[in-house]
Amino acid sequence: EEKLDREEGSGGGQAIISETNSMIAEINSNFNTLLSFVKLTYNSVWPDLENIIKNPLYFIRVIEILRFDISSFKEHAEDEAFSFLPKDLILSLTMSVNFLLKSKQSRVPSEHVQGLVLEACRVMTYINELQLKFRAFITTRVQNIAPNITALVGTTVAAQLIATAGLESLCTIPACNIPSLGKSVNRSALGYVYQSDPVKNVSDDFKKQAVRQVCAKISLSARIDRSVSQTGTSNGTHGARWRDEIEK
Repeated sequence: EEKLDREEGSGGGQAIISETNSMIAEINSNFNTLLSFVKLTYNSVWPDLENIIKNPLYFIRVIEILRFDISSFKEHAEDEAFSFLPKDLILSLTMSVNFLLKSKQSRVPSEHVQGLVLEACRVMTYINELQLKFRAFITTRVQNIAPNITALVGTTVAAQLIATAGLESLCTIPACNIPSLGKSVNRSALGYVYQSDPVKNVSDDFKKQAVRQVCAKISLSARIDRSVSQTGTSNGTHGARWRDEIEK
Protein backbone atom coordinates (compact mmCIF):
# COMPACT_ATOMS: atom_id res chain seq x y z
CA GLU A 1 0.00 0.00 0.00
CA GLU A 2 2.81 2.45 0.91
CA LYS A 3 4.60 1.58 -2.33
CA LEU A 4 1.48 2.35 -4.35
CA ASP A 5 1.10 5.67 -2.57
CA ARG A 6 4.71 6.60 -3.44
CA GLU A 7 4.11 5.56 -7.04
CA GLU A 8 1.06 7.80 -7.26
CA GLY A 9 3.16 10.80 -6.33
CA SER A 10 5.57 10.10 -9.19
CA GLY A 11 2.87 9.49 -11.76
CA GLY A 12 2.92 5.72 -11.30
CA GLY A 13 -0.61 5.80 -9.95
CA GLN A 14 -1.82 6.83 -13.39
CA ALA A 15 -0.06 3.81 -14.90
CA ILE A 16 -1.73 1.62 -12.28
CA ILE A 17 -5.15 2.99 -13.25
CA SER A 18 -4.37 2.41 -16.93
CA GLU A 19 -3.32 -1.19 -16.26
CA THR A 20 -6.37 -1.77 -14.07
CA ASN A 21 -8.70 -0.41 -16.76
CA SER A 22 -7.10 -2.79 -19.27
CA MET A 23 -7.57 -5.71 -16.89
CA ILE A 24 -11.20 -4.75 -16.32
CA ALA A 25 -11.79 -4.68 -20.08
CA GLU A 26 -10.22 -8.13 -20.42
CA ILE A 27 -12.21 -9.76 -17.63
CA ASN A 28 -15.40 -8.11 -18.92
CA SER A 29 -14.71 -9.72 -22.28
CA ASN A 30 -14.20 -13.11 -20.61
CA PHE A 31 -17.42 -12.66 -18.65
CA ASN A 32 -19.40 -11.86 -21.81
CA THR A 33 -17.92 -14.86 -23.63
CA LEU A 34 -18.95 -17.22 -20.84
CA LEU A 35 -22.37 -15.59 -20.59
CA SER A 36 -22.98 -16.11 -24.31
CA PHE A 37 -22.06 -19.78 -23.94
CA VAL A 38 -24.40 -20.27 -20.98
CA LYS A 39 -27.30 -18.51 -22.72
CA LEU A 40 -26.83 -20.52 -25.88
CA THR A 41 -26.61 -23.83 -24.01
CA TYR A 42 -29.36 -23.21 -21.44
CA ASN A 43 -31.74 -22.08 -24.17
CA SER A 44 -32.71 -25.69 -24.79
CA VAL A 45 -33.60 -26.08 -21.12
CA TRP A 46 -35.55 -22.84 -20.69
CA PRO A 47 -35.78 -20.71 -23.86
CA ASP A 48 -37.51 -17.74 -22.23
CA LEU A 49 -35.20 -17.41 -19.22
CA GLU A 50 -32.72 -14.99 -20.78
CA ASN A 51 -35.58 -12.86 -22.15
CA ILE A 52 -37.27 -12.60 -18.76
CA ILE A 53 -34.14 -12.03 -16.68
CA LYS A 54 -31.95 -9.35 -18.23
CA ASN A 55 -29.58 -9.01 -15.29
CA PRO A 56 -26.69 -11.44 -15.95
CA LEU A 57 -26.01 -12.09 -12.26
CA TYR A 58 -29.66 -12.91 -11.57
CA PHE A 59 -29.67 -15.13 -14.66
CA ILE A 60 -26.66 -17.02 -13.34
CA ARG A 61 -28.09 -17.41 -9.84
CA VAL A 62 -31.35 -18.87 -11.14
CA ILE A 63 -29.43 -21.47 -13.14
CA GLU A 64 -27.24 -22.34 -10.17
CA ILE A 65 -30.35 -22.88 -8.04
CA LEU A 66 -32.38 -24.87 -10.57
CA ARG A 67 -29.46 -26.46 -12.37
CA PHE A 68 -31.31 -28.39 -15.09
CA ASP A 69 -34.46 -29.37 -13.22
CA ILE A 70 -36.96 -26.63 -14.05
CA SER A 71 -39.74 -28.70 -12.47
CA SER A 72 -38.24 -27.76 -9.09
CA PHE A 73 -38.93 -24.06 -9.71
CA LYS A 74 -42.14 -24.00 -7.66
CA GLU A 75 -40.50 -25.72 -4.71
CA HIS A 76 -37.56 -23.31 -4.73
CA ALA A 77 -39.91 -20.34 -5.09
CA GLU A 78 -41.91 -21.46 -2.06
CA ASP A 79 -38.65 -21.74 -0.09
CA GLU A 80 -37.89 -18.14 -1.11
CA ALA A 81 -34.74 -19.20 -2.93
CA PHE A 82 -35.53 -16.49 -5.50
CA SER A 83 -36.02 -13.70 -2.95
CA PHE A 84 -33.33 -11.69 -4.75
CA LEU A 85 -35.72 -11.32 -7.73
CA PRO A 86 -38.53 -8.74 -7.96
CA LYS A 87 -41.99 -10.26 -7.50
CA ASP A 88 -43.08 -9.41 -11.04
CA LEU A 89 -40.13 -11.37 -12.42
CA ILE A 90 -40.97 -14.38 -10.25
CA LEU A 91 -44.53 -14.25 -11.57
CA SER A 92 -43.30 -14.12 -15.16
CA LEU A 93 -40.95 -17.02 -14.52
CA THR A 94 -43.75 -19.04 -12.93
CA MET A 95 -46.00 -18.57 -15.95
CA SER A 96 -43.17 -19.40 -18.33
CA VAL A 97 -42.07 -22.56 -16.53
CA ASN A 98 -45.65 -23.81 -16.24
CA PHE A 99 -46.12 -23.44 -19.98
CA LEU A 100 -42.78 -25.12 -20.64
CA LEU A 101 -43.61 -28.10 -18.45
CA LYS A 102 -47.01 -28.55 -20.07
CA SER A 103 -45.61 -28.33 -23.58
CA LYS A 104 -42.68 -30.62 -22.68
CA GLN A 105 -40.33 -28.51 -24.78
CA SER A 106 -37.49 -28.44 -22.28
CA ARG A 107 -34.41 -30.37 -23.39
CA VAL A 108 -31.66 -31.25 -20.91
CA PRO A 109 -28.10 -31.43 -22.31
CA SER A 110 -25.60 -34.16 -21.55
CA GLU A 111 -23.96 -34.40 -18.13
CA HIS A 112 -20.70 -33.16 -19.62
CA VAL A 113 -22.35 -30.02 -21.01
CA GLN A 114 -24.22 -29.52 -17.72
CA GLY A 115 -20.89 -29.51 -15.92
CA LEU A 116 -19.48 -26.96 -18.33
CA VAL A 117 -22.47 -24.65 -17.83
CA LEU A 118 -22.29 -24.83 -14.03
CA GLU A 119 -18.53 -24.26 -14.11
CA ALA A 120 -19.04 -21.26 -16.37
CA CYS A 121 -21.57 -19.87 -13.88
CA ARG A 122 -19.09 -20.38 -11.04
CA VAL A 123 -16.35 -18.58 -12.97
CA MET A 124 -18.68 -15.69 -13.85
CA THR A 125 -19.57 -15.27 -10.19
CA TYR A 126 -15.86 -15.12 -9.37
CA ILE A 127 -15.26 -12.63 -12.20
CA ASN A 128 -18.00 -10.41 -10.80
CA GLU A 129 -16.25 -10.42 -7.42
CA LEU A 130 -13.04 -9.36 -9.18
CA GLN A 131 -14.89 -6.59 -10.99
CA LEU A 132 -16.17 -5.20 -7.69
CA LYS A 133 -12.66 -5.26 -6.20
CA PHE A 134 -11.17 -3.55 -9.25
CA ARG A 135 -13.82 -0.84 -9.17
CA ALA A 136 -13.23 -0.22 -5.47
CA PHE A 137 -9.48 -0.04 -6.13
CA ILE A 138 -9.87 2.40 -9.02
CA THR A 139 -12.28 4.55 -7.00
CA THR A 140 -9.71 5.00 -4.25
CA ARG A 141 -6.79 5.64 -6.60
CA VAL A 142 -8.47 8.07 -8.97
CA GLN A 143 -9.90 10.08 -6.06
CA ASN A 144 -6.37 10.43 -4.68
CA ILE A 145 -4.82 11.39 -8.03
CA ALA A 146 -7.57 13.64 -9.42
CA PRO A 147 -10.18 14.48 -6.76
CA ASN A 148 -11.63 17.44 -8.65
CA ILE A 149 -11.96 15.62 -11.96
CA THR A 150 -13.58 12.73 -10.07
CA ALA A 151 -16.04 15.05 -8.32
CA LEU A 152 -16.87 16.66 -11.67
CA VAL A 153 -17.45 13.65 -13.94
CA GLY A 154 -17.57 10.64 -11.60
CA THR A 155 -15.12 7.84 -10.82
CA THR A 156 -15.57 5.77 -13.98
CA VAL A 157 -15.13 8.61 -16.47
CA ALA A 158 -12.31 10.15 -14.43
CA ALA A 159 -10.44 6.83 -14.42
CA GLN A 160 -10.92 6.49 -18.19
CA LEU A 161 -9.64 10.01 -18.83
CA ILE A 162 -6.62 9.57 -16.56
CA ALA A 163 -5.80 6.16 -18.05
CA THR A 164 -6.08 7.47 -21.62
CA ALA A 165 -4.43 10.88 -21.42
CA GLY A 166 -2.80 11.19 -18.00
CA LEU A 167 -3.23 14.08 -15.59
CA GLU A 168 -0.42 16.21 -17.05
CA SER A 169 -1.79 15.90 -20.58
CA LEU A 170 -5.27 16.85 -19.42
CA CYS A 171 -3.74 20.08 -18.18
CA THR A 172 -2.49 20.99 -21.65
CA ILE A 173 -4.98 19.39 -24.05
CA PRO A 174 -7.31 22.06 -25.49
CA ALA A 175 -10.77 21.69 -23.96
CA CYS A 176 -12.25 21.30 -27.45
CA ASN A 177 -10.24 18.09 -27.93
CA ILE A 178 -11.32 16.41 -24.68
CA PRO A 179 -14.69 15.18 -26.08
CA SER A 180 -12.83 12.95 -28.55
CA LEU A 181 -10.93 11.05 -25.83
CA GLY A 182 -12.19 7.46 -25.81
CA LYS A 183 -14.13 7.90 -29.04
CA SER A 184 -12.33 5.09 -30.84
CA VAL A 185 -13.03 2.51 -28.12
CA ASN A 186 -16.54 3.54 -27.14
CA ARG A 187 -19.26 1.51 -28.82
CA SER A 188 -21.52 4.51 -29.03
CA ALA A 189 -18.85 6.36 -31.08
CA LEU A 190 -18.84 9.08 -28.41
CA GLY A 191 -16.03 10.02 -26.08
CA TYR A 192 -15.84 9.32 -22.35
CA VAL A 193 -17.20 12.74 -21.40
CA TYR A 194 -20.57 11.88 -22.94
CA GLN A 195 -20.92 9.09 -20.35
CA SER A 196 -20.57 11.46 -17.39
CA ASP A 197 -23.70 12.33 -15.42
CA PRO A 198 -23.55 16.11 -16.05
CA VAL A 199 -23.84 15.33 -19.78
CA LYS A 200 -26.11 12.29 -19.69
CA ASN A 201 -28.64 13.97 -17.42
CA VAL A 202 -29.44 16.88 -19.73
CA SER A 203 -31.80 16.86 -22.68
CA ASP A 204 -30.42 16.47 -26.20
CA ASP A 205 -31.08 20.17 -26.89
CA PHE A 206 -28.53 21.18 -24.24
CA LYS A 207 -26.08 18.26 -24.52
CA LYS A 208 -23.52 20.06 -26.70
CA GLN A 209 -23.52 22.99 -24.32
CA ALA A 210 -23.07 20.65 -21.35
CA VAL A 211 -20.14 18.90 -23.08
CA ARG A 212 -18.39 22.25 -23.67
CA GLN A 213 -18.90 23.28 -20.06
CA VAL A 214 -17.75 19.96 -18.64
CA CYS A 215 -14.64 19.85 -20.83
CA ALA A 216 -13.68 23.39 -19.87
CA LYS A 217 -13.99 22.46 -16.20
CA ILE A 218 -12.04 19.23 -16.74
CA SER A 219 -9.11 21.34 -17.94
CA LEU A 220 -9.33 23.57 -14.88
CA SER A 221 -9.80 20.61 -12.54
CA ALA A 222 -6.76 18.87 -14.02
CA ARG A 223 -4.59 21.93 -13.38
CA ILE A 224 -5.77 22.18 -9.81
CA ASP A 225 -5.31 18.44 -9.18
CA ARG A 226 -1.85 18.53 -10.76
CA SER A 227 -0.76 21.57 -8.75
CA VAL A 228 -1.61 19.91 -5.44
CA SER A 229 -0.71 16.32 -6.41
CA GLN A 230 2.44 16.48 -4.30
CA THR A 231 0.77 17.92 -1.21
CA GLY A 232 -2.47 15.92 -1.22
CA THR A 233 -4.41 18.94 0.03
CA SER A 234 -7.13 18.96 -2.65
CA ASN A 235 -10.47 17.49 -1.63
CA GLY A 236 -12.47 17.91 -4.84
CA THR A 237 -14.50 20.92 -3.71
CA HIS A 238 -13.90 22.83 -6.96
CA GLY A 239 -15.03 19.93 -9.13
CA ALA A 240 -18.11 19.35 -6.98
CA ARG A 241 -19.06 23.04 -7.16
CA TRP A 242 -18.63 23.17 -10.93
CA ARG A 243 -20.70 20.03 -11.36
CA ASP A 244 -23.52 21.59 -9.33
CA GLU A 245 -23.35 24.74 -11.48
CA ILE A 246 -23.54 22.74 -14.72
CA GLU A 247 -26.42 20.57 -13.54
CA LYS A 248 -28.54 23.51 -12.36
